[in-house]
Amino acid sequence: MNKQKFLTFLLGAQSTLPLIAGMLPFGMLYATLAGEAGFPPWLVIFTTIVVFGGSSQLVFIDLYQTLSSAFQAVLGANIVNARHLIYSAGVSSHFSSYPVKWRLILSYLLSDHLYSVSETHKKTIDSFSAELQPWFYFGSGVCTWVSWVLSAVVGVAFGQIIPKGWNLEFSIPLMFLPLIFMTAKNRYAYLTCLFAGALVVLFYKLPFGLGVLFSILLGSFLGFKVQKYGRQKK
Repeated sequence: MNKQKFLTFLLGAQSTLPLIAGMLPFGMLYATLAGEAGFPPWLVIFTTIVVFGGSSQLVFIDLYQTLSSAFQAVLGANIVNARHLIYSAGVSSHFSSYPVKWRLILSYLLSDHLYSVSETHKKTIDSFSAELQPWFYFGSGVCTWVSWVLSAVVGVAFGQIIPKGWNLEFSIPLMFLPLIFMTAKNRYAYLTCLFAGALVVLFYKLPFGLGVLFSILLGSFLGFKVQKYGRQKK
């Protein structure tokens, strides 16, 4: 790795640091709940590394405890993670031109944070050469990955001594709210977020986390229709 690649890597990591604040309590929450569900510490860390998806991991633990079925829990977690298909479509114009090794690495590291950074720093990324661009994404993804794994390790080590009154659940909206404000670029984007948020409340009883997926798709469709109508009126 030459100096230019390393500096690009650091720039990607630096761009992600402001989004990490809510990750520590989120990861601790997962590790604590997984421990209460009977997962040994090594398995908590292993699933954190392999899955690398906070929301889907929490859904897995909830369904595993509620339904006592590993298959249904895995199914529900994958349905929640289906939102990454939308992220993949968003970054495909960049990633598709990269070598296979980069596509494999970045597909694993693709997360809410990496997608948000790719959208908010689009001009910066486009200013890099094709050789340097993957290093920016790699820096962002590694920063998120390390933070998430460390948060789970802290949760395994100290989660059981944290008072239940602390309600670590607050970290979930804390982590996602900055992503919304960073990624939303106009009033139609904010309106789409409001649609999706309202629909999540409406569909929250759907099994296996399907409510999240339906809310994203329907909220995006409604936002698109409102934007199209607004442009036609102009």
